[in-house]
Amino acid sequence: MIRLLLMFALLMAGCSSLRVSHDFDPSYRFAQLKRFAVLTPQKKYLTLDEARIAKAIEETLVAKGYRPVSRQRADFYVLFHIGVTTHRQIVTDYEMAGLFPYRCCCAPCAVVPTVREEQWREAKIVVDIVTSKEKKVIWRAVATDHLHHFKTPQARRRYIREVVSRLLKNFPPKGTS
Repeated sequence: MIRLLLMFALLMAGCSSLRVSHDFDPSYRFAQLKRFAVLTPQKKYLTLDEARIAKAIEETLVAKGYRPVSRQRADFYVLFHIGVTTHRQIVTDYEMAGLFPYRCCCAPCAVVPTVREEQWREAKIVVDIVTSKEKKVIWRAVATDHLHHFKTPQARRRYIREVVSRLLKNFPPKGTS
């Protein structure tokens, strides 16, 4: 039973559309970073998802041993940007059409094109780690996924935590000191 559940979990993880990529400055000494501040988008209010992302970033970095402080006392800033893009694709399939009951074996048949449009929305989160003194981006992670619809705020919060955890999984990069 446990083996079956494990195989199902691995199968579902393999079907996920979430893609995460990382980039960083290999010459930067990440070991000197201890205190951070999450900088939220500059506007009158945060959306619920922006507030959830900021909280998930803070919780993840605290679990890694970093300390949240004010902007003035931070060694590094964490900035994030979110966006949604609509994608469209025209797909043409070709089907063999023949007269029943022969289906092109012995009777005349034709190849008929079937055209359909596929449309999906894709969400992207970009997280930048910026030095507080030089204002230089030293690390970046990007997560892209199909836009999901959630039935409850708790499900949305769990998903955001999972995405942020995967975004910050490789921070700080290994082998940098």
